[in-house]
Amino acid sequence: MGNRNADFTEPIKQTIARRAGFRCAFLNCDLSTVGPGRAPVDTESDGVVAHIFSSAPDGPRGTGGLSIQDRQSPSNGILLCAKHSRVIDVDKGKNYSAPLLQSWKAMHESRIAREMKGLPLTSSAGWVSGLNFIESPLFKPSQKISFGKVTLLFGLNGTGKTAICEWLSSTSGLMRLMERWSFRRRSESIRFEVEFFNPDFAKADVSFKDTTYSCNLNGSSIESLRHAFRVIYLRNEKPGHEVPSADVEYLAYQWGIHPFQVPGILSKMGSEKYGFVRKAEVREVRVDEEDENNQEMEQRVFAQVGEHDSLFTFRALSGREHGQVLLIGAMILADELSRVTPTLLIVELPGTSFSDGLLAKYAERLASHEFQFQTILISPNEYEKVSWTGWSIARFRGKMPKIEIHQDDITGEPE
Repeated sequence: MGNRNADFTEPIKQTIARRAGFRCAFLNCDLSTVGPGRAPVDTESDGVVAHIFSSAPDGPRGTGGLSIQDRQSPSNGILLCAKHSRVIDVDKGKNYSAPLLQSWKAMHESRIAREMKGLPLTSSAGWVSGLNFIESPLFKPSQKISFGKVTLLFGLNGTGKTAICEWLSSTSGLMRLMERWSFRRRSESIRFEVEFFNPDFAKADVSFKDTTYSCNLNGSSIESLRHAFRVIYLRNEKPGHEVPSADVEYLAYQWGIHPFQVPGILSKMGSEKYGFVRKAEVREVRVDEEDENNQEMEQRVFAQVGEHDSLFTFRALSGREHGQVLLIGAMILADELSRVTPTLLIVELPGTSFSDGLLAKYAERLASHEFQFQTILISPNEYEKVSWTGWSIARFRGKMPKIEIHQDDITGEPE
């Protein structure tokens, strides 16, 4: 391997190792990489600060299109024991993709941070690592997508981004999302593999044709994979045929919870951990405030978003402010659920009208070790002012039934 032009400096290596607690970040290893030497004043180290995207253009996992500076940054390094530092680079690293290593690093740092603060840890280490598409009416055969802690799906409308999220959500028990696929031609079928860790690596085979859905794990048919991970899917649908218009019922529908649970979620929105919604609550108000004889009451949601100095009714908020209330509520749910089971939050950005700057602030929070859950963001747009270094990015190109998924070059340049 030649032209190693992006090696880490010693201070960067120390930063990466310290953030890992000097323990191997390979899934379920956690071996300490430092310890006492023979003499009372000596120490020994068995740790290797490995590159995620390679230091050399011809190295394992390639450069991902990143600059030298990005490949030298702490976000591109992972601490491993000597054994696992060799394992990840076998066969050009084909079995250990950059998104997978990013996932393990994020999960490991989250655990270290929570240990330091005395916070509870997820009951079992779990992660959704990827999807392999075997048959579908949309994708070119043998397409694959790998998921990191935060994964961005970019592509024009009609390139299969929403389909992936519906299919993945169905494996966690959200079966209603498969209904629209039952109306397609009978000759068409959907079949894909879900790869996940809980805590060991596993692969499930999922298929759907006509109105028959099946999920097989280790040769046995099971109802879904909800025992392995849970999905919260925020679609930001507009009130209409199936989507209720009343405030509390609308939020409950979007978050996939019962209306009785909405006030509790709103009460947690003032926390600095989630940010940008300073206060939210449910109030009982008269249906017709101008008619004093009409004493009929209804529940309405009030929220104070961003720089507003007072609360406004949910209906009076802008589309961008609606999106923030919906997103923070989903983050709260994912955060709480991830304390007891591996959790994946899926967010469709169309309709939220987030600016580059605002999305950058949410992106920084979602990538933080404070949150143990994974996130998938879906958008037809590329947000130029948001730094995606250290994230997994998938771009969708072409038209069905030959849509391709490109994930090797995170800069988006055609291969």
